[in-house]
Amino acid sequence: MYHPFIIGPFNETVNQIIKETKIRINIPPASVMKNELTIAGEKEAVANYIIGPPGQNIQEILQETNVSFDLPPPDVQSDTITLRGEQAKLDPALTLVYSKANSVKTEYMDIPSWLHKYIIGKKDANIKHVTRDLSKVQVKAFK
Repeated sequence: MYHPFIIGPFNETVNQIIKETKIRINIPPASVMKNELTIAGEKEAVANYIIGPPGQNIQEILQETNVSFDLPPPDVQSDTITLRGEQAKLDPALTLVYSKANSVKTEYMDIPSWLHKYIIGKKDANIKHVTRDLSKVQVKAFK
């Protein structure tokens, strides 16, 4: 009964969400009587932004909404997440998923390799300092 609120009039709400997040959402028709919404999108975005560091975001969403997620195993080529919970709580959980996914900005910098040791610091001290103080910062090195 809450799916129409997620879909919106003339599919406006769900289409806006899809446009902003570049994901796919499968909401079963009311005649099917299923409480599951399926969300599919870029796997890396899902892993970094929805799951969060050591599963923190999923735990926060579960704590706040009592909705859980079924995520594909890392070795499976699937971008689908299934939300499970009471129908009335799916919309708030979905809203939290979007807010988590949209709260992260990704920046890439091309830094010469000779500077890496100065940025990283002795025994990773500089990087640890940055990531400790700014819990949302993740540093990845590419060759």
